[in-house]
Amino acid sequence: MHPDLEQYRKIVRDEWTNGETVAAWARWHGKITAQQVNMREALIEHARLEPGMRVLDLACGTGDPALEIARRVGPEGRVTATDLSPRMLDECRRNASAAAIANMDFVAVDAENLQFGPESFDRVTSRLGVMYFVDVQRALAEIKRVLVRGGIVTLQVWGPADESPYFMNAVGPFAQRLSPSPPPADAPSPLRFAPPGKLVDALTAAGFRDPREDRRSMVLPWPGSPDELWQHLYEIAVPLRPLFDGLSGDERSAAIGESVAGYAKYYDGKTVNVPASIVTVSART
Repeated sequence: MHPDLEQYRKIVRDEWTNGETVAAWARWHGKITAQQVNMREALIEHARLEPGMRVLDLACGTGDPALEIARRVGPEGRVTATDLSPRMLDECRRNASAAAIANMDFVAVDAENLQFGPESFDRVTSRLGVMYFVDVQRALAEIKRVLVRGGIVTLQVWGPADESPYFMNAVGPFAQRLSPSPPPADAPSPLRFAPPGKLVDALTAAGFRDPREDRRSMVLPWPGSPDELWQHLYEIAVPLRPLFDGLSGDERSAAIGESVAGYAKYYDGKTVNVPASIVTVSART
């Protein structure tokens, strides 16, 4: 195994399975669900869900959009929610129970080694997950294997930073001061599939048909103050933590202040209606 891949696997697993990360996602689950309504609807639109379908949701986190997908496929359908982290799945299970959603299963699994038989699902979805699949082609081969013939995979990722006030207000004040080197093009990172056509090319290389890329600017309405939005981002955006923690003292305070001030421009007194660049890509087996 290429040593870089094993190193990346350890980084991704350490970032997304530690207790602090899980606790942060659990704490903010309700507001994240409200914030990402437009992303969720775009993902569901492209997945072309129908009642009774079997859906695999990868990197489900605490349960959004898996819970809404379960509602859409109805009691005759079923959603299998998966994540690297068993503790994330525990939170997803609790949120499903609180919402009285019973048509779900919860499986801790790596996207590169899906523990399901061939043609087990009509749809596969993942929101903001594929950027962190270390060996993307291996993961896509597994997705293709578990989908029925004619099944659809729908993946959602961040678009370019310079087209996303949501992203730039978070990282811009820190990046201006630190001038960090960009990660390698295929390293697991938030903007890995931001370039136009990159995720389409990956799906085509994996043998998927009829790939479609939808690039949109959409509002991510945070139901709270700009300060709260910043705190939430710091707590849940684990891969960005080294950037956020790369400054100290007055410089760090100034960068945080600029970030909060940037979000304040979109604040109506109740909600921070800041737009983000979102890419949704779907393809058939």
